[in-house]
Formats: sequence, C-alpha cells, structure tokens
Amino acid sequence: MKGFAHIVSERWQRALPWLIVAALAGLLPAWQQALTSLPLLLALHLPVYMIHQIEEHLWPGGFRRYVNTKVFHSGDPLRPASAGAIAFVNIVMVWVPIALGAIPQQVLPGLMWLGLTMVAVSLVNAMAHIALLVPTRQRNPGVMTAVVLLLPFSLWTLRFAMVQKVLDWSHLALLIVLALALHGVVAVIIAWPRLQRARAARP
Repeated sequence: MKGFAHIVSERWQRALPWLIVAALAGLLPAWQQALTSLPLLLALHLPVYMIHQIEEHLWPGGFRRYVNTKVFHSGDPLRPASAGAIAFVNIVMVWVPIALGAIPQQVLPGLMWLGLTMVAVSLVNAMAHIALLVPTRQRNPGVMTAVVLLLPFSLWTLRFAMVQKVLDWSHLALLIVLALALHGVVAVIIAWPRLQRARAARP
C-alpha cells in the first residue's frame, strides 16, 4: 500500500486546477482592487504561480524530465530530480511561503517581506525559464506562463511596492539576492541524490 507522502509526491499537481479556482473565488469580492493593493497582489501571487505550475507539471507538463535530461544531463528522465523532491520544492518551498506572505500585516506583522521575497523568486524563476531558451533552443515546460504571466506579474508587484515606498532599490537588490540563493538551495535539493552517488563512487 502506498504511503501518504508517496501519493502526494505523485499526484499533487492534479489538485492545482481546484486550488486555483478556490483561491480566485476567495479573491473575487476584492477583484477590482487586486492590482492596486499590495496585500491583494501578494494573495493573488499563489494562484498566479499555480497556473505556472500547471504548465510545468500537468498540462503539458514534463518539467521533471526536462530538468533531468536538459539541465542536469543525467541521461535518465527520472533522476536526479525525483517526484518527491519536485513535490517538496513546489509545496513546501513555494506554496507555503507564498501563502504565509499573503497573511495581512495586522495579523502577523513582517510576513509581507516573505511575500515580497517570493515575488522576487518568481521573477528570477521567469528569467531562468527564458534564459534556458538560449542554450537548448527549444521550449521548456513553464516558459509560456513565465513570459505572459509570471514575469509581468512579478515586475508589476515589485514596481507597485516601490511606488508605495514599501521597497527601495537596496531592498529590491536584497530580495533578488535572496531569490537567487533560494534557487541555489532548490538545485542542491534536487541534485542531492546525484551528489551522494558521486561521493560514494570516489575511491
């Protein structure tokens, strides 16, 4: 019998359409203010990113295979990025901090900065999808939503935060550095099994 963690790692992406509908329905009453309110923009970030995840992992999907064969050049579409690692990154390192960052300041002050950091993560992620077009010369899973959704949304949100005097250029630079560091952590998590095997193979 398959354990709960295994089921989640194999099927988490199937929940995306339902989660997006639920998130957008929750934001519907304030829809007219969604693009002119920083708290609402941070709340909107989660369904926006989930739409991006649909392209990566569901329709048409193929992100795991792409990363393993085109980024890590492993020759194995299933390794080093495992289904469990992909699920962990997308749920624990994306959904959770984006959701926490959308909690109103009145409830938990300071979490807005987590939300803004995750917007910077989306910006770096979108740029990475675009940058991968150059060496591979082919579409990568997620690049369409990165260009038409993730990139403009993250730029708009960060610009809006600067116009509202929430961010300045030094804050923005720090957020970008944190976003790059987080992408490095993600790469290590995904590549860890490969690193372990290489370490074990040393004489």
